[in-house]
Amino acid sequence: MDARTQDYRRLRRAVTECVNAHDLLGVLDDAPPDEYDPEIEDFTRLIAKGQPMTPEVVAGVCHKWFGDSKKPTPRITALANDLRRVQLEWNG
Repeated sequence: MDARTQDYRRLRRAVTECVNAHDLLGVLDDAPPDEYDPEIEDFTRLIAKGQPMTPEVVAGVCHKWFGDSKKPTPRITALANDLRRVQLEWNG
């Protein structure tokens, strides 16, 4: 999906809200508003391509950007569940 389309921007806003609500690093109070932009872009592209948002997929993206463990944690699993809801609404 082209990142310039209105649909893509709408999906990205929904992913942004979801990721920021979870604030996995606990930094948003003191960080710039675009702190999670690389992760958000990865999640948005994966959802747009139809990649299921499993805890393992979310952990992989987090590992790529944060260097965290590749194993899903409870917080990553919670984020994956919410991203899956975004994906279901998007595909719905």
